[in-house]
Amino acid sequence: KVVFVPFSGGKPNGAPVDVLTGFLNKDEKWIEIDFS
Repeated sequence: KVVFVPFSGGKPNGAPVDVLTGFLNKDEKWIEIDFS
């Protein structure tokens, strides 16, 4: 999973927000995502 953490003044300012999730398939096996 990839998350975004907002910053303000060089310090974390808010809760993490999921950006990319779902890198496991339904059988809990790793999958590769091709962004090309």
